[in-house]
Amino acid sequence: MKYKLVCVDMDGTLLDSSKNIKKRNIEVIQKADKRGVKVVLTTGRGYPFAKEFRDKMGISTPIIASNGAYIVDGHEVMLKNVIPMETANTILSVMEKYKVKTFIHTTDDIIYREKDMNKFLARKLFGNTLKGVKSFDIGLQDNKDKMLKFIGISVSSKKMKKVKEVLRKIDNLEVVSSNKFNCEIMIKGSSKGEAVRVMAKKYNIKQEEVMCIGDNENDLSMLQYAGCAVAMGNGSKEVKEIADYVTSSNNNCGVAQAIEKFILAD
Repeated sequence: MKYKLVCVDMDGTLLDSSKNIKKRNIEVIQKADKRGVKVVLTTGRGYPFAKEFRDKMGISTPIIASNGAYIVDGHEVMLKNVIPMETANTILSVMEKYKVKTFIHTTDDIIYREKDMNKFLARKLFGNTLKGVKSFDIGLQDNKDKMLKFIGISVSSKKMKKVKEVLRKIDNLEVVSSNKFNCEIMIKGSSKGEAVRVMAKKYNIKQEEVMCIGDNENDLSMLQYAGCAVAMGNGSKEVKEIADYVTSSNNNCGVAQAIEKFILAD
């Protein structure tokens, strides 16, 4: 068997447009898991959200969350790249300047400012692991050792582009997007690609034995690392250009098709 580690993005990849996992994807992942292949959710989402879906699939592999800033294997935290308070305040000042809605991933939940968005809409975007605060000053102080990722959201792609340009000039940050209306900010050195490398090293898996599946900008680093880079049919042009293989869309079980082709067909 050539591939021993399969790292799978969630939104736009494993999840369909309704944010569900299709039965075929679950069945195929379970088959790969039974063969001893580690199928790892590798997502920009927070750990609690990813764990909920991982558990639904009936597997117990590690999770790479918050765009690689957090890796958890069972009860072991393999990696936790925390954003320092000073840097967090710098990020917030940029978000405030451009009036961008802001969410903060911690190890336990997602913080949002109650005046910025009603809870129903926030849950629709991010699931149930939400914690509303009156002020980010309080939210940051209460989570100073837990902050993993900031998310900025705007209905204006032009504004979002400008925010990313400003944030990318700050030396100690990693700034990526999962669509043109958001930006995701982690501390330097946090990326899906680096997290996949860390995990492969821990389990003594060679780079050529790693397959990664993704659809958007924040997946580029892990696809570049992978021995086999798989782009979703609904993926961005940039992702498809670096892929070794383009599978079907997220609504047509592209993940299952890729795993069947490269792993279960052996």
